[in-house]
Amino acid sequence: MNPQDKRPVFYRLLPAVQGYEWGNSDGLIHRLIEKRTGEKVEPRPIAEMWKGAHPSAPSRIVGHHFSIKPGQLYAEEMALNDAIKQDPGHFLGRLHEKGYTTLPFLFKVLDAAKPLSIQAHPDKQRAEQLHRDDPAHYPDDNHKPELAISLGHFEAMAGFRPIAELHHEADRLPPLAAVCGLTRNTPDASEDISRLPASEQLRSIYGRIMQADAATIRRHATDLLHMLGQLRASERDNWFVRLVEFYGPEDPGIFAIYLLNYLKLEAGEAIYLGPNEPHAYLKGQILECMASSDNVVRGGLTPKFKDLPTLLSMLTYDDSPGRILLPAPEGPLPYPATYPVPVKDFRVSLLHRPEQPVAYVPLRPLSIVLLLEGRAVLRARQGDQERTEQIAEAEALFIPGDLESRGVQLFLEPEADSRIYEASTAL
Repeated sequence: MNPQDKRPVFYRLLPAVQGYEWGNSDGLIHRLIEKRTGEKVEPRPIAEMWKGAHPSAPSRIVGHHFSIKPGQLYAEEMALNDAIKQDPGHFLGRLHEKGYTTLPFLFKVLDAAKPLSIQAHPDKQRAEQLHRDDPAHYPDDNHKPELAISLGHFEAMAGFRPIAELHHEADRLPPLAAVCGLTRNTPDASEDISRLPASEQLRSIYGRIMQADAATIRRHATDLLHMLGQLRASERDNWFVRLVEFYGPEDPGIFAIYLLNYLKLEAGEAIYLGPNEPHAYLKGQILECMASSDNVVRGGLTPKFKDLPTLLSMLTYDDSPGRILLPAPEGPLPYPATYPVPVKDFRVSLLHRPEQPVAYVPLRPLSIVLLLEGRAVLRARQGDQERTEQIAEAEALFIPGDLESRGVQLFLEPEADSRIYEASTAL
């Protein structure tokens, strides 16, 4: 190793946590914290674990330099966003040369014990406008496309379901038809929209429901609950009942379970959520990666600030079926395997899964690595020199962006039972 090069070659990353009320009180994030710290975490809602440099909840980092002794620290613990400001060339590497001033992605673990709000995230142009006009509610001028990767059994609503399916559902459930305005010759009847393009039908139906007064929503919800008590309920029906239990019969968001695609994902499966696409996570544990932004436009299933005019105007109203993604190998070997997304801000790769043949896994500069399960040995090489470091289960690493220019290569040698994910960028 170059004795004059005192910059760390990797950092242990200490995530920030968010205690939103929909979080699990004794779940995955609690276990990850306990494994990393060795200390018991008292039961309380913990919803998200953030790994990144977003100023709302930046991770903290501790640097390691292998010209000292393995296991020794180079630097004091500090916030990642502050560290990037102090030495952007080191942390961002080639992105700093392109004009970037912060990490372009945010990597999270989510553990939802109850449904999240109906929401969407603005595209870049609208994000800039919202931030300019209302920075208190929209703190970022960036878009927020997202990738959600299931860590077990995960359920969500995402995107509008095919319009033919919605009409079929309305025929089965007259109270749903009434709230959608699809009934005929009744006080709830509206003009016939069935001949309109699917997007215009959805715009009319969704706008009608979301702008209805509380008494109207309660009346239709009560009628639907009464009808469901006499039917053989579907999974969507059961979720409607649960949404009423969670958020009450006057929140228009309870009807979204019939309007949006209802998706069930198993471990390793993922969904991509583009700009202006309505969605709500229902329950389960996921990894989530996104462009670095905390802009959320909410419309229901939440006591938080709702911006219904913006939400209704921004949605795509595309009625495509939900699409489940799997990671694709990057080369001739099955791993690393990367999830396909249509943006360059972030990419997520599965570096190793249990029972995969053990091999050296190269780490990309400017990335965050999470050892979700198992342990690994980290190897740093520069020329003919090599150093190693033990990485424990539940640890996260930040890999700086300037390693290539310094002639440093990092590799992980995972144990057989390891499950390791990497978030990086294609910018």
